[in-house]
Amino acid sequence: MKTNFMIVALLGSIVFSSGCKQTTSISNDSIEDVFPLKVGDSWTYHLQNWTDSVTKVVDTTINILIQSQLNVQGHTTYFYTLGDTNHKNSMYYSGTDLFMGSDSNSSSLSLRYPMSPDEAIVTFDTTNSDGIRQTSKLIFRQSNEPISVPAGQFSCYHYEELRMITFQNKTDTVFLSKLYYAKNVGLVLEEDFLNYTGNRYMSLLEQLLTYVVE
Repeated sequence: MKTNFMIVALLGSIVFSSGCKQTTSISNDSIEDVFPLKVGDSWTYHLQNWTDSVTKVVDTTINILIQSQLNVQGHTTYFYTLGDTNHKNSMYYSGTDLFMGSDSNSSSLSLRYPMSPDEAIVTFDTTNSDGIRQTSKLIFRQSNEPISVPAGQFSCYHYEELRMITFQNKTDTVFLSKLYYAKNVGLVLEEDFLNYTGNRYMSLLEQLLTYVVE
């Protein structure tokens, strides 16, 4: 998620898998392979969150469970629970894209595949009345990046999300999210970094613990 969508991000499980070591291979894949969606799929994550470089405010597990699907405006839309909240979160595919939304905002582009190495797409771009421009980009870095998390060892698609603020011709990257997805698994690792006044620190770490994907 892009926390944001993360805590956004995709979490959880009511049913636990064995969590044995595993390596996945990547070839000729689609967005459905990068992020599989079926009713009953679930993921569990270890989530840690910091307000600054040393102050940890969250250290917990969080769950995501896809509960139902429904055709909404021509898209097969999957509805999921996030932790213990009752928010109506949703995801759907559209061509090569994955969109996510909630009961508080409209759906937004969260993922695209295939993409070329270092290819970037703008997912958000607006200028406020005070002249401050806010921009978000999704960048695909590479395939087959080895990642180890408590759920196992995976060969991953590596994405980055950048959020930038431009004011008086100066652009600062205030947020960086490193996202790692495994084929037929989904999100296995998220590392978020905040950067204010030149001080960059990790604000969120989310690691896959267990998953059930049909």
